[in-house]
Amino acid sequence: MDWSRGTPRRFETHNLSASPQLDLPRFIAFTMPPIASVGLSEKQAREQGLKFRVQKQRASDWYAARRVAETIYGFKVLVEDGTDHVLGAHLVGQNVDEVINIFALAMRNGLTAEDLKTTIFAYPTRTSDICYMV
Repeated sequence: MDWSRGTPRRFETHNLSASPQLDLPRFIAFTMPPIASVGLSEKQAREQGLKFRVQKQRASDWYAARRVAETIYGFKVLVEDGTDHVLGAHLVGQNVDEVINIFALAMRNGLTAEDLKTTIFAYPTRTSDICYMV
């Protein structure tokens, strides 16, 4: 799939499991704190006429952030209505450069938000926060 000409209209029009080389648009900046993004932005999803819910929160009061005195931690995740597929994830905070890979893996393999919610990750890690992000 060639993302250079724009994102596809809908992820479900493509057989994700049959496309192991699906290359999702991804961005990571190794700043202090790091920022990371994969998939569609809210603007892109709206422009494509997709129906979705937005989960977003400043999460610096969550335990995974408090335990390491991290004052900047937040996310915005887009989940498509009907299919429950993650359309995009945008994160800021310590270790998000690693957490974004879980979102990319889920998107590439057609996992749903429910699949991510019910996956058990080591606690307390940023990855264990994914179930609250979707």
